[in-house]
Amino acid sequence: MALDDYFKGAIALDAEADVGAGGAALADAVAEADLAAANYIRIFGSGSPAAAITATAIADPQNHAHLASADASANVNAGGSLYIGGNVTDQADALGSGAFNASQRDRAIARQHLEGGSVTIAGNLRSLALADGSWSKASATVEIAADGIPGNIHLTEQQDPMARASAGLGLAAFRQAHVSTSVLAAGTHNSAALADIDITHNGKLAVTLKP
Repeated sequence: MALDDYFKGAIALDAEADVGAGGAALADAVAEADLAAANYIRIFGSGSPAAAITATAIADPQNHAHLASADASANVNAGGSLYIGGNVTDQADALGSGAFNASQRDRAIARQHLEGGSVTIAGNLRSLALADGSWSKASATVEIAADGIPGNIHLTEQQDPMARASAGLGLAAFRQAHVSTSVLAAGTHNSAALADIDITHNGKLAVTLKP
């Protein structure tokens, strides 16, 4: 594990599992940013608006695979302070078009876990998951944790952290808040969409909204 991590510029991961007209049993796309340091982590995004971390996983965009699985995640863990300057976005789309059943379903997971002794984020946080098969499951999660002493979180943002999941035949789950909140939408054929925001801290939470 590194002692400190410093990034100047955006961290971007893009995974796309394309299937041709001949079809395939499974299209699987995984995009994962995994950063850890014993002390501090600093990420200074680039662009306008600034992007700090973007993880995008698209499985079977042309709907030729029997099943599709997409996993997009950003896992950042600093033993000391964590600073992120820019937006963090995870997007997972699973678009298989097969004959689904209880043991065969599209699956999309978008998750970000941002943790440090103290956490400062100047940007918007978004997790977006889409799985459109009739038996599908989609999960979108935003987690922020400040586990040090005093363990404060400071968010400077244009909008509150957002989690949005769509699955099955019209299922939708949406949460946007700077406090912990969760909703699960369940549909036919055991399809499900979960949107979850989990914010924990030992000290104080401060939120600054900017135009």
